[in-house]
Amino acid sequence: MEKTSKLTKKLVIALSSIMVCVLLVGVVVYAALSQSVSLKNTITVSTSGQAKSIVTVYETSMAGTDAVTTLPTEPADWGTAVLTKDQEVDSADKTLTAIDFSYSTGKNVYAYKIVVQNKSTGAVKVAITSSTEANTEIDVYCGEDFATASKLDNNKGVNFEKTDVAKDAEVVYYVIVCANTALSDMTAATGVAFDIDVVVTAE
Repeated sequence: MEKTSKLTKKLVIALSSIMVCVLLVGVVVYAALSQSVSLKNTITVSTSGQAKSIVTVYETSMAGTDAVTTLPTEPADWGTAVLTKDQEVDSADKTLTAIDFSYSTGKNVYAYKIVVQNKSTGAVKVAITSSTEANTEIDVYCGEDFATASKLDNNKGVNFEKTDVAKDAEVVYYVIVCANTALSDMTAATGVAFDIDVVVTAE
């Protein structure tokens, strides 16, 4: 009877150990499959003084899980604008689709096209800025031409300004956010704000 009791005790201990190992393996596998990096982003547009402008914003994302080390080709079709500010409206804002770099989402590029058309009687200044981006596994490119957009240094934000934009002239500006690390290898991180501001001022 005593031998049976000892055997039962050993069996229970062995089974408990096996269950703990199985649970630990399950947690590790789940964590590896659910890592993601996201940026919470909005675009805000405003005008000041006698400035009048039409501002149109487009957004797109590109499928891929590999590291992006060179800029992709500009999309042939940007689709429907996600924000259009009429010339009689002084300010507008729009929460964009969340930038989410996760293997399950399978998108490694998020891009924005901002078009500003001066509808004032005189020249205006267009300023486009953004929050800083500090994650070393994410790169931000920006510029007036998609193909030649410049990569920002880490802990820097977009800081663009164009003066003497004539009546009816257009300014086109691109902001492209890329994962420079394969999505399966990225380190999980909490979402941070990445807001883009467009300000048009009369000169």
